[in-house]
Amino acid sequence: MPPSSRIPCPVTPLPDRALSAQEVTTNWGADRAAILVCDARRAAAVASIDTIPAQETIQ
Repeated sequence: MPPSSRIPCPVTPLPDRALSAQEVTTNWGADRAAILVCDARRAAAVASIDTIPAQETIQ
């Protein structure tokens, strides 16, 4: 498993302009929800791989 799979999910980049209060609130909520879902899925995938015993190489 690549080491990058253990890094928490990134935040969504903001647009390069001023945001209204409503946009800030909406974008913040959507970003937090996306991060929670992504991190839960990532953590579950890593945990499932970590619990699989390593197989010995048969020669």
